Amino acid sequence: MREEEIIILEEDDEEQEDVNPLETFIQEEDSEDKEEESPPLIEKIGKNRKKFALGVSLGALIIILSIVGLVWLIKETKEEITLAPIDTKKIAQELEEKTPTQSFAPSALETMLKKANLLYEQGNKLDALKIYENIAVFNEALSEYNIGVALMKEKNYKDALVSFKKAIENKENRTISSINAAVCALELGNMDLFKYYIDLSEAYLPLESNSPLYSYYVGLIHYYNDRYIEALAAFLHPTSEHYLDRQNYLSSKILSFLNSNHQAIDLLPNESINLLSLGLLNARTGELELAKTALKKAKEMGELKEKATIALSLVEAKKGNLQTTASLLKEGLKEYPDSFMENYSLKTTLKSSLFEINEAQKDFSDRDFFEKEKRYDLLFYFAPYQFFDAKQNIDTIRKGTLAVDLESPNDGLAILKRSTTLSKANISISEGIEKALNHEVYKANQIFLKALKSHPKHSILHYNLGLTYAQLGNYTLANKHFTSSYRLNPKNYLAGVFALMSLDLISKPIDKFKEDLKETIDSDPTLGEDNLYKAFIHVIENNIV
Repeated sequence: MREEEIIILEEDDEEQEDVNPLETFIQEEDSEDKEEESPPLIEKIGKNRKKFALGVSLGALIIILSIVGLVWLIKETKEEITLAPIDTKKIAQELEEKTPTQSFAPSALETMLKKANLLYEQGNKLDALKIYENIAVFNEALSEYNIGVALMKEKNYKDALVSFKKAIENKENRTISSINAAVCALELGNMDLFKYYIDLSEAYLPLESNSPLYSYYVGLIHYYNDRYIEALAAFLHPTSEHYLDRQNYLSSKILSFLNSNHQAIDLLPNESINLLSLGLLNARTGELELAKTALKKAKEMGELKEKATIALSLVEAKKGNLQTTASLLKEGLKEYPDSFMENYSLKTTLKSSLFEINEAQKDFSDRDFFEKEKRYDLLFYFAPYQFFDAKQNIDTIRKGTLAVDLESPNDGLAILKRSTTLSKANISISEGIEKALNHEVYKANQIFLKALKSHPKHSILHYNLGLTYAQLGNYTLANKHFTSSYRLNPKNYLAGVFALMSLDLISKPIDKFKEDLKETIDSDPTLGEDNLYKAFIHVIENNIV
């Protein structure tokens, strides 16, 4: 799972003023000093030539030091990164002695610079130089971290790793710098270096115990250590409002990995870059129309087009639109001839077990029956659709006609109208079953769904709609309609059994519903002791014998 991860550790511009993990360098000055405005330094130059000369000298010195620092940075970038052993005792001692460091927000730099200029002009050179020194230290640490982030954005992981290494050596922002360094090492394929830095970040984590981003750091460390449940717990309980979209995105990835697809969809941030993921997740849950909509939008985006095209072709194939599937595959192969089919490694072959009886039996026993989802899918595939009771409908028409003949026109008319409504529902049932038997399950699903809007209490419509959802893989909606069918007609035992199976597939508690169904079946005198419905319940209970 690690190889597919998207790095999302860079700073957001809009968030830096509120929460900046690097804001641990300079302390805010007294409010009196902040309000004190000094005249710009350049206005003082003309008044005092000596001070002007000192300013020029100081500027030249800063330029020379900058050039020397730049040369040193280039030289250090070329050096090979070496791994020093993690001294846990030393780190523990540092944590125990943890003393507050000077810190101030980047927005205070301008105020401090003005104060330093004023002090220098007034002759208080030592105090001014002390402020200049603090600013220089702050700028050095801040620049190393931000250089690393900028290089990561450019995917220059080697040089970014060097910058993060220097930020760690400066003893500032060691936790997040170590995490970013670990990600760089991961991208470079250096697993030893990755392990070193991710362990280092965990060692320094207590330093961030008061940070608003503490939960984010904890989640990232667990995530990159493959401790997904622990990472999920951290991301779902954030200690601040910052980076919520990123934490939700990673939570969604973890949930999809754990096959909790509906929760993954709920947490996936509503961003265009996530359209492909949204489409794939909806396809997993059987929401093919929603999947199609999302994948079509993803296909319009250049960086997602290739994967979205092949995913869309699979959705169209699932819906039975084979001509559209062929067109999409042809389009993808033409545009991406070298890589298109590699995204899903598709290969069209005839199933060998269709021609070899021993292999077919082994395939059935190993995969199709003793694996829960395959077992239920097999039963759903061969399950019968339910037709309306034609005799009951004819009897209703006769009853209405008789009422009219016996001079009860109002009652007879009401009965005949009810019969007409029932007939329309029955026509929809016939049309839907015809589509289903022609393997156009999605079209059958749409027919039943439309008919149910006009006849929401029709038990057979609910059953047939549930069966189409089950065959499409949407077990949540299948359970909803199977349950409704059983509640509307407790004699529809097959609906009850399938409601229980779909409930089991979506990992919901089944005991209460199972006991109710068993009691109903046992109380029916028309059913024998050994009947099909009880056999199905034994399958659900895994009582295969």
